[in-house]
Amino acid sequence: MKLKSMLAALCLALAGGAQAATILGTLSNALTPFGNAFYGKVASFTDYYTFTLAPSSDAYNVAGITFELDLWNWVNVDLTSASLTGGGLSGTLTDSNPGDGFSFTALTAGNYTLAIAGAVPGYFGGVYAGVVHASAVPEPEQYAMMLTGLLMVGWSVRRRNAR
Repeated sequence: MKLKSMLAALCLALAGGAQAATILGTLSNALTPFGNAFYGKVASFTDYYTFTLAPSSDAYNVAGITFELDLWNWVNVDLTSASLTGGGLSGTLTDSNPGDGFSFTALTAGNYTLAIAGAVPGYFGGVYAGVVHASAVPEPEQYAMMLTGLLMVGWSVRRRNAR
């Protein structure tokens, strides 16, 4: 009986690479957390996180950052890429160094999948965590309004100093 239990546990441990996508919901300007913990070495992994960008007249920028818990060879995760698919994209957008943050620009509303790939060389596994958020890309009219406001403030300061 012990042999069957040990064999079942080994099969479960080796099948860790295939997992369903984690749903992050509708992204907004608020930070949305994501991450994963691994127990034991993993040659390679890809974690999938799905999210939605709400319909809007503006395009979106989606940005995020990841944090890896690295304790030498004991607990270690090496992230190799952050990729984005879905929505109105015709292909895949990839950042091959997600450790310094990642950003995907000019996205339209729709459903997207963020894929975080890497390896776990740590003897006892490893942990990574991250946050992601979406912000609307300002329209040219917004820049014009901001510039007009700055000019008015500058004009009023100059007029006040001239008195």
